[in-house]
Amino acid sequence: MINNTITKSGKRVFSMLLALVMVFSIFALTPESVSANEFAPLIVTAGAGGSVDVDQSPEVPVGETIIAEAIPNEGFSFSHWVLIVGAIDIDLLSHFVMFQMPAGGVTLVAHFKEDVVIITSDITVQAFPPVGGEASANRNFADTGTRITLTAVNNAGYRFSRWETVPGSAAVTFLNNSATSATATFDMPAADVIVRAVFVQINAITVSSNNTAMGNATANPAPAPVGQTVILTAVPTSGHRFVRWEVLKETHP
Repeated sequence: MINNTITKSGKRVFSMLLALVMVFSIFALTPESVSANEFAPLIVTAGAGGSVDVDQSPEVPVGETIIAEAIPNEGFSFSHWVLIVGAIDIDLLSHFVMFQMPAGGVTLVAHFKEDVVIITSDITVQAFPPVGGEASANRNFADTGTRITLTAVNNAGYRFSRWETVPGSAAVTFLNNSATSATATFDMPAADVIVRAVFVQINAITVSSNNTAMGNATANPAPAPVGQTVILTAVPTSGHRFVRWEVLKETHP
């Protein structure tokens, strides 16, 4: 038999017996060299329009492989990741990312964008009344969101008043308050547009005095469009007085 007592120096002294002897050296970590695994915080979230798929817990061992996937909702597409905290190298434009957990932790947010539905619709432009002038658009049809330019040119005896949509048309928003401008713009909606240029007739007004020595007469405005209020003014000269107005000629279209 061999004495099993181990000396503090790790040395063992024994007397050799008449037999085969096998001796093993056994080692172990000292208590000072054993430490708990290091953990770091992991936060992976999604913005509006989607969710994230990641096997995570609030604390993850440093060095562990993390796999995260951004999943858009219906009607949305993945846009990009925003790395708020973390020394990791990932493709921020890829919906699927993988990285090793760093000591400082990771905060990662997936962002999504709403899908734009592209629809091609017709554009119809009218002049009202037709004798008042001409109206046109730079396109006869366009995709949703396309910038459209309208142009109105009045005929003699008429002036341009405004642009307006007619029943059955999709609503449009004229940009830069251009609804009352002969050149107007709007962004194409996702439906057919019927818009018309409204022209107003301008009528001549002739105002005179029966005797300019007795007084003068004026009209404002002159000429004037249909429906416009016209102010007539008679100013008698000294020693005279205004008597009445007389309509000498009135022509209706």
